[in-house]
Amino acid sequence: MVGNPARISVLWGALTCVTACGGSASRPASASVVQSDADAGAGGVGAGSTKTCPNGDLPGPDLAAACPTALPEAGSCCARGALSCSYPTDATSHVVARCIDDSTHALFWGQTAVVDHLVCSGSDTVTPLAVAAGSCSDRQAEPCTVHDLVTPQELLNEQFAAIVDGCGGLPDESRLEAEFEAGCATGLSAHLRGAADDSALLSCVEKALGARHFSCAEGVACARVERSTLP
Repeated sequence: MVGNPARISVLWGALTCVTACGGSASRPASASVVQSDADAGAGGVGAGSTKTCPNGDLPGPDLAAACPTALPEAGSCCARGALSCSYPTDATSHVVARCIDDSTHALFWGQTAVVDHLVCSGSDTVTPLAVAAGSCSDRQAEPCTVHDLVTPQELLNEQFAAIVDGCGGLPDESRLEAEFEAGCATGLSAHLRGAADDSALLSCVEKALGARHFSCAEGVACARVERSTLP
């Protein structure tokens, strides 16, 4: 019986291809071929290395995995994500450089200015806050959980700001400063504008300060909160 000429031709062609190509018709692609296909869909192995840093540089192989001796340029490339390095600027602050990993750029250095110590201005009248002997350490404790980007000074400012906001907040173009000794507030100075009656605000803040022992103020002498709409 003679088969269908067209079918015989197709089968013969397939057999010829398998033999000539040295493979099997049912054998899967080799690992290298599969990897190449995956790479093509994902941009290729090492596609991340083609990303530039914000300053336009490509990351090089010579990037150090440790903190540079000098403050690195913001936006320049770095080698180890989440690496954090501290650089002093003056007696009141320092700069933290952190190696940032985002989805847009190669690893790069970011910078954050961190306040270490505030000095109360003394430009406003200071209202003394009485602290009875032995009572300071017995007050409700405000904890001081800090890390490299949040110093005791900055956390104390945040805690002071929360008290002021809880008492109604500051009017525009106004400032409050609190002086501290051994963790407790000893004085309050106010520069308030536009408030019809600031006595309720100040009384509330004084009462809240007088009820707390601020762990962050153990080595910090001043906290400040201000509100300004000016550029």
